[in-house]
Amino acid sequence: EIEYTVAERNSIRFTANRIHFHKTLRINYTTYDLQRSQDVINPTSHADIMVLGHEDDSEDDSHPYWYARVVWIFHVNVYCDAFGAQPATAPQRVDVLYVRWFGRDLDEPSGFATKRLPKIGFVPYEAGGAFEFLDPALVIRGAHIMPAFADG
Repeated sequence: EIEYTVAERNSIRFTANRIHFHKTLRINYTTYDLQRSQDVINPTSHADIMVLGHEDDSEDDSHPYWYARVVWIFHVNVYCDAFGAQPATAPQRVDVLYVRWFGRDLDEPSGFATKRLPKIGFVPYEAGGAFEFLDPALVIRGAHIMPAFADG
């Protein structure tokens, strides 16, 4: 992840101090038979997504994907006012998802050897990093996550 200094973060300005909320996000993808298809992400009904995982592949329990639930979909028009330089940059549209991450239960066996999908649950709020902003371009597909009612 890229780390930004406080001065760099403070140089970003929202145009008219507005956030534009959206009800849906459309994700285009290619199906297994090389056809084009589209997932519609809606925070109230179909809110689960998957992104490429950034785990170390050398780990035995690594998983190629991370999962999240979309809380908000919005865009902002921003410009950079770097240290009061004149003129400021032209406003640019930045699309953003606000998500709550799912985490894998590492105590439950999963994978091809056990013939089980990974068991996931929300990352605890107290752990930090449970909620984050995400670039919609990183979303691979919508995900259908089934609750394990038998486990409580």
